[in-house]
Amino acid sequence: MSMLRLNPVAIGLAAVLVLSGCAAGLGGGLFTRQLDTRPGVVDSQTAARMISAYRASRGLGPVSVSPTLTRIASDHAAKMASMNRMAHVLPGQGSFKRRIASGGYRASLVAENVGAGYGSLETAIQRWKDSPSHDKNLLHPQITEIGIAVAHAPESRFKTYWSLVLAEPMSPQAAARSVTRSLVLARRQSPFGQL
Repeated sequence: MSMLRLNPVAIGLAAVLVLSGCAAGLGGGLFTRQLDTRPGVVDSQTAARMISAYRASRGLGPVSVSPTLTRIASDHAAKMASMNRMAHVLPGQGSFKRRIASGGYRASLVAENVGAGYGSLETAIQRWKDSPSHDKNLLHPQITEIGIAVAHAPESRFKTYWSLVLAEPMSPQAAARSVTRSLVLARRQSPFGQL
């Protein structure tokens, strides 16, 4: 039986190299740093026209731009860029559903396409069309509103980070039912009796 002898200097050097890669933001490791970012320019009306034309070619209705969804998308794109990380949920956000609700949007249906490294709106939309799961979001029959944004982080891995939020707003009747349900649950769970 042969034994492998580990060299303590080699192990220490390997650990330093791994940790220095994490510190440089190469994998979002233990020592992730916040990067300088700047918002990108994307014409949300052009995006809505492009997505609507694509949907129309498949017999689906158009989408319009929601300022609330645009703000939510902008916040998320900026956070992805500053963290050098592409994800639907980033540290501190809780969940996608929570991010949408805390952004002030009441949705009966909501989806998101994120992307990174795309140099133009046309490229971003084409890449989403080429991806089956992202394409499914673009072509969901109930979607009626979008918000889209891009953020730039020149020192990051991908340079550009995109967020497209697609949704169907909650109807006023459904919103009223939701509020009523929330009040009923609050009354039932309150240690102080009726609210």
